[in-house]
Amino acid sequence: MPTVHLSLPEKMYRDLKYYAQLMGVQVTDLIKFFIKQGLEELYEKHGVPGTRDLEERINNVLSELMELKQRLLYMELYIKQQDAKINEVYQVLSEKIEELDLSIREIKEPVAEPELVDIRGGKRKIAYR
Repeated sequence: MPTVHLSLPEKMYRDLKYYAQLMGVQVTDLIKFFIKQGLEELYEKHGVPGTRDLEERINNVLSELMELKQRLLYMELYIKQQDAKINEVYQVLSEKIEELDLSIREIKEPVAEPELVDIRGGKRKIAYR
């Protein structure tokens, strides 16, 4: 623990000693108490040393987080729009594929060629295979 040596006027030392005895503490403890009390008043008035930088850094981080949140919301909206477009294209392509599949099946089906067959009485009739 750091040590501080003080030179005090005699009257101030006597006053400190008197009040320390009244309170049942040592003079050094009373001095520490007064220093602490004085620092607390300074903290209230001027802030704790180093906290302004910390507050500024925290505010900067918060600003960056808000900006990132806005960008994330924008990206989420953009992705939803793109997803809707992709689904739309998917539906159109699915319909086209079904149409092509049907057309291919129609093309692959064997075509029944008509055949002329003699039936009683010499009449001809068309029969399909």
